Amino acid sequence: MKVTSSLIDKIQNKINLHYQLYDFKIDNILWENILHRSFKELGYNSHWDTGSHKQGTDIVCNETKISCKGGSIHGKRVPKLKISSHRTTSYKTLTEKIDYISRPHEDVIWSLVQSSEKTYCLHLIEPPNFKSYNWEETTGGWRASCPNNIHKARIQRSMSDQLWMEFDYNYLLQKTETYNFVIP
Repeated sequence: MKVTSSLIDKIQNKINLHYQLYDFKIDNILWENILHRSFKELGYNSHWDTGSHKQGTDIVCNETKISCKGGSIHGKRVPKLKISSHRTTSYKTLTEKIDYISRPHEDVIWSLVQSSEKTYCLHLIEPPNFKSYNWEETTGGWRASCPNNIHKARIQRSMSDQLWMEFDYNYLLQKTETYNFVIP
C-alpha cells in the first residue's frame, strides 16, 4: 500500500482536530479511527471493526492487513521504540508461543508514536520474523534478539505472557518509511 501526500494531509488534519478538542495524546483506538477514516475519505476500500479483538489486524485496506500500534521511545543514548503486541497465555511452551507470534497476523505495522512534545512520528514496520530471533528464558518470561542484535523482543509472564517488541529507533528512522506530524 502506497502512502500518498493526500493520506498524510488527512491524518494531519485529524490530529489537528483532535487537539482542538482535547488535551490528551492519541491512543491506539483513536489512532485506528483516524487512519481508517483517512483511508475512507480518500476512497480506499478500508474495513475497521471498532470492537474487534481480532489478533494482529486492526484495519484491512485495499487487501493490506494493518496493525495499528502506539508505542513509546525510551533511552537517550540509544533510543528504543517499545511496542506491546500479542498475548500468548493460551500457548504453553516457548515453541508454541513463537509459532503463534510468527504467524502472518498482519502485513505491516503502522506505529504512531509521540516522538517529542510537538511531534508524532509514524513508522511503517515490517513484522519481525521471531523464529529467527535467539530466545532465552528469564525469571520473568523469555527474551530474544534478532541475529544482528538491532531489535529485541520479550514475552512477559506477569502481563498475560504479552509480547513486547523493542526496535532500535535510529535504525527505524533510517530504514523504514517514516512520516512526521506536528502537534498544534
